[in-house]
Amino acid sequence: MASKNILNAQEAATRLSGEILVAEDVVMNQMLIQRFLEKLGAKVTLADNGVVAVNLAQQHHYDLVYMDMQMPLMSGVDAVRQLREMNYTAPIVMLTANATLEDRNICREAGCNDFLTKPINREQLTRITEQYLKTP
Repeated sequence: MASKNILNAQEAATRLSGEILVAEDVVMNQMLIQRFLEKLGAKVTLADNGVVAVNLAQQHHYDLVYMDMQMPLMSGVDAVRQLREMNYTAPIVMLTANATLEDRNICREAGCNDFLTKPINREQLTRITEQYLKTP
């Protein structure tokens, strides 16, 4: 019976729909996160730094943004601040290897809705994504 519940949860997760912007500078992390999110049913756009992420978010509405905290050219924190100053309202989840309370507070003060630590745990990524994306 437990395996049936797991299967039902996986089937439910694959029915999520929405567009997600993932701002992450490490290619392996991009590939991993993109694969997980696409298996959930989401359409994923990648940005390799904060400047590109801000530009993409200005040009297109995303249902959810995953933003790496530390990236070249513009940090995730600065990118989130800039987006929020431009009245960008989509939920933003910060991705970081820094899991301190101070880092969480910095992210919240910048305007993040949530926080996910690296290395990325598939179950946590799924849970957070399900909070923000709709089922068709």
